[in-house]
Amino acid sequence: MGPGEGALPLITFVTRILTRRLRIPEAPRCFVRRTNAPASAVKVERAFPWCAAVLAVCVAASSARADEAIELRWLRCTLDGGLASRTFDCNVDLADQPMVVAISVAAPVDSVLGFVADIAMQTSSPTLPDWWQFQPGGCRDGLATADVAFDSGSNCGDPFSGAGVAVFQSLTPGEPRGLPSQARMLASVAVPSPQPGMLEPGTVYNVCRVVVHGGGTVSPPSCAGCLEPVCLVLNEVRVLYRSQGVVQTSRLTLPSAGNANWIGWQSTPGTPCLTVPTRRSSWGALKSLYR
Repeated sequence: MGPGEGALPLITFVTRILTRRLRIPEAPRCFVRRTNAPASAVKVERAFPWCAAVLAVCVAASSARADEAIELRWLRCTLDGGLASRTFDCNVDLADQPMVVAISVAAPVDSVLGFVADIAMQTSSPTLPDWWQFQPGGCRDGLATADVAFDSGSNCGDPFSGAGVAVFQSLTPGEPRGLPSQARMLASVAVPSPQPGMLEPGTVYNVCRVVVHGGGTVSPPSCAGCLEPVCLVLNEVRVLYRSQGVVQTSRLTLPSAGNANWIGWQSTPGTPCLTVPTRRSSWGALKSLYR
């Protein structure tokens, strides 16, 4: 925070954001198989066949900003033993399944006000299964949420020291490439107090948990599709911060070590885990979150 800069009220922060439009290029992501995550009684990690042809490009890009990274894991961040894959028999309404978004930065970022996590889904079925339809009017409407309830004693930092508020913003079937087997999820985090956060290089920070709830698996409305293999890719995390009184946005897109920005649900070696790029997006959808 520079001299003379006062705390930015949340409504002012959002108003400024709504006057901006971000352009997100059609840049593919590439990933490699991961086989060394911890085992657990109800989940199994397996490898996806992946885009080895462009791996060298990703490695070269990552080395340029080795300290900047994004990651997506089941249950907890990688430093706490987060998993790359989950499997379940889908014969009961399973317990909550959190996906944890985490980041690291290459340079200090002061006066951090919030984050937006952009997650794309690719299913093995021709259309998005009912079980993953969390949007209004979907079979499991409202059964995906976001929070900052990270594990106590986590090895990953909390930039807002427990003061952040997370919201599951949306699930949009058909995005980002217009295919009926895809969907896009957005989750946002903001700090409602006048005390912005700080990001330092060398620390992995928890951003938010995107929680898939178990209701409607076997209990009414018994939404089909829990057994369908699904790949989820964290395409980017947008960091909102104040600099000289103006809200700025930094986009983090480089995968963490081991290309840990993708996870699988009911993963099998044949699961079609495609590269899923983001596309242009407007900040206007944030308006309803902070009215």
